[in-house]
Amino acid sequence: MEHPHWHYVSMDLDPIALTITPVFSPPLTDRVIAHLETQRLLDAAAVFKPEIAEAAKLWRCGADDDFVQAGGRLTWAIFECEGASCEAGRQAYLDDWAANIEAATGVALRVPRVETDA
Repeated sequence: MEHPHWHYVSMDLDPIALTITPVFSPPLTDRVIAHLETQRLLDAAAVFKPEIAEAAKLWRCGADDDFVQAGGRLTWAIFECEGASCEAGRQAYLDDWAANIEAATGVALRVPRVETDA
């Protein structure tokens, strides 16, 4: 069995098309690295989009459930996967996230199929 690894993901929720556009990191060796990489991305994005500054601050302070949102449509998170290929783990994360949104709001989102590992 392969060692577990971590990914960060940024997701853009389009409220008109009701779609999610995810961008996943390559596999990272541990949670700390995934957390630090996410902080780096948030800090860089906050320079250009002030609404992300609060999400960067929340992440730095220890975001609940390894998850933050900004501006109502942007989300960053980290999660753990196992195995050499994490296609199924990335897909499961998106599907679960969309199901939680639907449970909370009643809005069903279109979830893209995750690209296969190269």
